[in-house]
Amino acid sequence: IMSKNDLFDEDLTGSGTVSYESNNSTVSLNTTTASGDKVIRQSKRVMTYQPGKSLLNLNTFVMNTQEENLVQKVGMFDANNGIFFEDTGTGYRFVRRTYVTGSPVDTYANQGSWNGDNLDGTGASGYDLSFDKATIMFMDFEWLGMGAVRCGFVVDGKFITAHSFYNANDLSTVYMQTANLPIRYEIETTGTIGGAAVLQQVCSTTMIEGGYAPGGLRQSIGTASLGGVNLTTA
Repeated sequence: IMSKNDLFDEDLTGSGTVSYESNNSTVSLNTTTASGDKVIRQSKRVMTYQPGKSLLNLNTFVMNTQEENLVQKVGMFDANNGIFFEDTGTGYRFVRRTYVTGSPVDTYANQGSWNGDNLDGTGASGYDLSFDKATIMFMDFEWLGMGAVRCGFVVDGKFITAHSFYNANDLSTVYMQTANLPIRYEIETTGTIGGAAVLQQVCSTTMIEGGYAPGGLRQSIGTASLGGVNLTTA
């Protein structure tokens, strides 16, 4: 790929920019040192969830070195719903966002309280991850309204669960409005920082484990001729 593709929308605030790095096959989300810069890249397509099947999302990235007043987010989410990994500028956390009250509400799981492997060298794996290095993150959605979400990272070919959001028999309603969500990368300066920052967006994929079996209303029909059909009216 020699340029950015058209699969993502971009929203730029302040002096935020987006650039394609051909040597690295990477899209860079860039900020200056000024407060108020923000870059969002969100997939135009939402990833389709099917009840009873795991929705597995993988994102690869390289975050800017952690710095106060610099916030970075990667995951499957939008302004109202979703799950994402966040560098707050002073720590790391997974976030569950829900719109069930009519406004977005975030629930945080900070690295020190992850219920899986903290990946800070103290967990069962012994890994101490640096998120300013090439990182593979996974999220495994069981929606069903009340299902679990496993979040973690792939290291040396191993899927290591860092934190799981358990929702069954715990909440009074669904844990988020929908699991049909876009992929999203985001970087923002919430105050002045020491130098220009960059979040490297590399690759993403989402798959329905067990295969996709489309259902619902039929929206298309085959034609006898591969040449197509000319419609007489709009």
